[in-house]
Amino acid sequence: SVGFLIRHVEKSNLDFDWLGMKLDVNLVLSESEEQNFKAIVRMREDSAMSISISPALGIEMLKALIDKDSVQVVSEIPGDKWYFKDSNESLYNLLKLELDLKTLQYLFIGNPVGLTRDEGKLKSTIEGDSYVLSTKLTRRVRRAVGLPKEIEDADALNDTLEVTDKKSSRRLEDNDWISSRFWIDPMYYKVKKCEFTDLRTMSSVIVEYQDFHEEHESHYPKKISIKSTKDKTQFNFEILRLNTENKYNFDFYIDPELTRKNLFNK
Repeated sequence: SVGFLIRHVEKSNLDFDWLGMKLDVNLVLSESEEQNFKAIVRMREDSAMSISISPALGIEMLKALIDKDSVQVVSEIPGDKWYFKDSNESLYNLLKLELDLKTLQYLFIGNPVGLTRDEGKLKSTIEGDSYVLSTKLTRRVRRAVGLPKEIEDADALNDTLEVTDKKSSRRLEDNDWISSRFWIDPMYYKVKKCEFTDLRTMSSVIVEYQDFHEEHESHYPKKISIKSTKDKTQFNFEILRLNTENKYNFDFYIDPELTRKNLFNK
């Protein structure tokens, strides 16, 4: 049942107060542009998260601090030194995802994001060797799109569906148009894939989790991939080391001589 699956998925979450990770990162920006680097990520649950990026020789070239209110970034790249500081809203606009700090942290450690406890909005099925939880289309969305009553589930939509009733679209909340699907591993009850689709544009964000740690009690995934079907970008990383025993200092220094940069100008 939906309730059974949600309860067991939540039991398998990686719980932490403090957490540190070393990552091997692959960032695909386009078919011809790809970057690889190491990153150190440190976080306190739902409080703060720091990221340090070292492309080569272990020298820090980019660092960032994200808390509940703001995001700060400093570039130490020779010939391209700058800083950025703004509200969290700017970060979420840049990523084209609506994320709060806790959700962003969950993305990095493999805890499921967007999995609601409202069982009435979900259905459970089996596909191959996975359980699948998926959202049902609400009556409001079916009416706005003009779908027949027998189409209840987002995955029953035709891939070429286009929303033409813009007035109806504006009357609905953004979340009403987001369908979600979660593929769950039957051994560890870990989410191994989730897909979020905007029914207005049929563009999706797909997150995949692989290589679950067999010895860790949470069986966290060592490899995570996040990709967008809209702009073809892909963020892949492997967790090389994970620690939940240390506490961290999140002091963040910005050299006053650095020039402020607007990341949206790129």
